[in-house]
Amino acid sequence: MRKLNSIDNKYDILLAKFDALSAQNSVLRTELNEILLNVNESTQHNLDERIAHDTEKFPEILMPTGITKDDIVKVIRIGEKGSKPRPTKIILSSADLSRKILRDKKAVLGASDSKISIFEDRTEMQRSQYNRVREQLEVRKNSGEKNL
Repeated sequence: MRKLNSIDNKYDILLAKFDALSAQNSVLRTELNEILLNVNESTQHNLDERIAHDTEKFPEILMPTGITKDDIVKVIRIGEKGSKPRPTKIILSSADLSRKILRDKKAVLGASDSKISIFEDRTEMQRSQYNRVREQLEVRKNSGEKNL
């Protein structure tokens, strides 16, 4: 019985380590990415032409940050095509470039005529933590708490 408890404890420890490594890996995968909203889509019907359009358009949008076409590894439209422009995931060649976009996003927003928004790509766990904190803040504001 003692041996079985020891094995169960080791299993629990390994499972916790696996979960931690899995979460860390998810963060590492998203640190190269940025999400842009409200960027108009191409009206072309051909997929290759739409991809070419986005590949040309995003370096222009991000030019105020110093990002070039060579810095962008891939541009992906997220979701199904509808009446509004789909969110766009931009995969960059380094995490430093991703941080540079976030740091200099006011320059992009100021240079653009549209209402483009730029966000960091978050994992599911990061999004749920962010939502919990935002809900807690809202509850505290509604209860009259000040200096938050």
